Amino acid sequence: MFKRLVCIFTALVMVACCFSACGKSGGGSGSGNRANTSLPELEIKSDTVKWLCWDSQEVLDDPTTALGFINKQLQEKYGCRVEVVRTTYQELTSKAIQLILSDQAPDMVFFKMADFPNFILNGLVDDVSKHIDTSDPFWDYLDENPLKYRGVNYNCYVRTTSAGRTYYNRKMFENAGLETPYELFKKDQWTWSKFLELSKELTQDTNRDGTVDIYGGTVTAIDAYMSCGEDFVKVNQDGTFENNIRSPQIAKFMDVLFNINKLGCSGGDIWKGNCAMLVDSSWQVSSYVDKFTDGVIGVAPAPKMDGADKWYTLANYSGLWLSKGAKNPGGALAWAAVSRWLQDTEDGRKVYQEYKDLYDYPADVEEVTEWCESGKNQTAVLGRVAGVGNFGQTEIFTMFNSTVDWGTPWSTNVETTYPILQAQIDSINKKLATENEY
Repeated sequence: MFKRLVCIFTALVMVACCFSACGKSGGGSGSGNRANTSLPELEIKSDTVKWLCWDSQEVLDDPTTALGFINKQLQEKYGCRVEVVRTTYQELTSKAIQLILSDQAPDMVFFKMADFPNFILNGLVDDVSKHIDTSDPFWDYLDENPLKYRGVNYNCYVRTTSAGRTYYNRKMFENAGLETPYELFKKDQWTWSKFLELSKELTQDTNRDGTVDIYGGTVTAIDAYMSCGEDFVKVNQDGTFENNIRSPQIAKFMDVLFNINKLGCSGGDIWKGNCAMLVDSSWQVSSYVDKFTDGVIGVAPAPKMDGADKWYTLANYSGLWLSKGAKNPGGALAWAAVSRWLQDTEDGRKVYQEYKDLYDYPADVEEVTEWCESGKNQTAVLGRVAGVGNFGQTEIFTMFNSTVDWGTPWSTNVETTYPILQAQIDSINKKLATENEY
């Protein structure tokens, strides 16, 4: 269930993926509350912007995809387009290092939290302020960047939104006569206890052969654990990390996972019709368009933790590394500016509506998406543990598997995992304490 080794922020490949703008003028603003100002002036040194990522050029050239639509706007507003430098998820970090150190740097690199702060500490990324007019009010929104390092933006930041979602099979709920996650959300009753209750009721052995063939509820823990409001690490003011795995709030979420295993409700594939609910990330909405537009699958926010003071969710961080040695840094920042403009200004949103109109999502799906992405309704928490050694890439999945698939109580699991995480925290903190100026 947790075998895919994906970073907490794989959700970046979505509709909200990072956007930039380069050129002379346009219509955008640094804040959704502002009216419309011109897109910022940027020095564009080439008609191509090199992006190191694992997406395909076909996606970037297709205006019916989210990335393709942004690329089209980049061409129209600034006369440049994104060209993919292809790699894989696993090889992205080593490929970036190789290209940058061999004077073949791309302009921007796909952002993985696993590379933060190491890319900065190793001098692989550049200070954004060197390539923009910081007096232009368009760029004021960069002050909102939660991943500035010692006050500096090394990232073509766009925005931070809510990533957690609950997907559910509409027909299964109708047949069972149960209130849907969306209906419970509208009544402010969509919690993890309700998720467990519904998961138990919806788990079925339809042919009565003694084996479950419809599972009630599956949770992708890496996309859901932020509902407790805390990460497995804390980040101190000086940027160092602190072990937080023994947090009582984290224990509440891990007990939810343990109970899902205990109830035997987890499994199947909602997209293949043998699972009633899935808690996962927001990128599924754009990956399974037909399932939503045909009314097969509905959506709600990820469940709220029972008794929580706020509705917490995993943060979708949209931004791209500005590569050291980039030949066209203005083009990289252009991608970010156009993206921000499309999402957070009146004129930009009107243009972006052209893309949204290509897909006839049901009203409730649109409502939940806007509610989650508004930034007003949930507290989005960044998952910083991915940047601590290999813990967020390997050991964290072993830990989740132990609780969900093997039924190990969290009280046992936490004591086994604590020293593993602490050793990697000690290693990164040592590096942070001895970093060189560059």
